[in-house]
Parts: sequence; C-alpha cells; structure tokens
Amino acid sequence: MRAYAGAMPLMAVLIFISSACKESDTGSRPFGVTGPALQGTLFGMVSVQSESGKYPDANGGGFLVTIDGTMYSAVTDSFGRWKIESLPAGDYTITISKDGYGTMKIYNYRFGRGAHGTWPYVFMGKLPDFDVESAATTMAGDTAIISGKLTNTSTDWRSVFMFLGKTNRVSQLPPDYFQVYGVEVLRNSDTYSGSIPASWLAHKGIVSGDTVFVAVYAASEHVISWTDPATQRDYFSPLSTTSQRIFFVVP
Repeated sequence: MRAYAGAMPLMAVLIFISSACKESDTGSRPFGVTGPALQGTLFGMVSVQSESGKYPDANGGGFLVTIDGTMYSAVTDSFGRWKIESLPAGDYTITISKDGYGTMKIYNYRFGRGAHGTWPYVFMGKLPDFDVESAATTMAGDTAIISGKLTNTSTDWRSVFMFLGKTNRVSQLPPDYFQVYGVEVLRNSDTYSGSIPASWLAHKGIVSGDTVFVAVYAASEHVISWTDPATQRDYFSPLSTTSQRIFFVVP
C-alpha cells in the first residue's frame, strides 16, 4: 500500500509560453502606470489516459482551460492543443477540466514578458468505471485492516484511495482529511485490502482511544494531485464521486 503524506507526482500539462511586448512609438520599455501592458500567448497541450493508465486513450479534444478569475479561456483541439492569446503578464491559477475526466489546477503560474516555461508533461485521466461497493474494518493487534468489495472486476490494475479524518465529515476534500493512502487492486479482482498500523497514525498525533473516520473512493490507476496553497493539503483526481465510510478506534 502506498502512503501519500505529501503531494504525489503531479499530472499536468506541458505548457510552452511565448510572450510579446507592445513597445511605444519611441521604442521605450514600459514604465510605471503609463507603460503599455505586457501581453503574450500561452500555449499548452493535454493528453488523455484511460482509467487503467493506458495512453493515449483518446483524442485530447474538448478540455476546457480557464484562467481563474478572468475571462480568458480556451478549448483543446483534437490533438489536445490549446492557446490563449493577448494574456497580460501576471500570476494565475489555471484550471483544466472535462466531463468524464479529472480536474487539474495549477496555482501561482507566473506568466511574464519574454518568458519560456515548461510544466511537467503528464496526462489527464478518465474517471474510474467502478465504485467501492462496501468497506469494513478488522483489527490485527494495533493495525486496522480496511477491506471491501468493488462493483466489478477488470483485467487492468486499479486502485482505491482511503482518506482518514478526525470527524465523520471526512472526504477527499481538504481540510476534511489528515492523511491519505492508496491501495492497488489486483487484476481480475473485485476486492481490496489495506493496512493502517497505529505507528503510522502516531505521526499525525493520533493515539490509543482516538476514533479515525475513513472514506474509501475508487480511483484510476494513475492519479494526479495538486496542493491547495490555502491549506497546504492535496487534491486528488480522478476519483469516484461516491465513497464508502467507516470508522475504527485506535487500540
């Protein structure tokens, strides 16, 4: 079982930036509030992977790319390419989404004059085609074993994600959880099982007698994540929209 205490390897898009400056008639560079605005064109590309992590699974068309808090947006073509023109220099949050796929956010992206930047090249994934049907907890000494059934089997590798929280509001959303664990599901299997030793919980300040609440989600084999600057917690995508919830008391 994989433990994700911090951000997982990010899934994002490869972004190339080219920018151009509108010079004044005299050729002077912008200065103060009277200088012309710095603008440029932001280029990017989205590639698609299947629920089991195979790629390319389909064309990359139809993804909506938005610059949060602005009117700037673009939609990818059949090759996954997009561009936003006449974008003023600044720090932006970029959101990439499409129905049936995960969502990706890039925070504090700095776009400036003469800049050329590369974002790690990865893939957007499809939502899982299965759900977690059940979840139960058994104790083996000081270790909680969480297991259950899935709604179907698959010849591909899959995974489930377990989000641990201190209240029954636990979910995949920060700050509802304090730790997340990923569990691989074997091929041709409709069951899952993961172990959570008390020693792991102790690192998060959870001690004997505390109640731990768990939300179990179906997940694609390859999951993207990004960190929310406000909470310093990670978002994960793509996950199922529903989950199974249980709790256990630390022995």
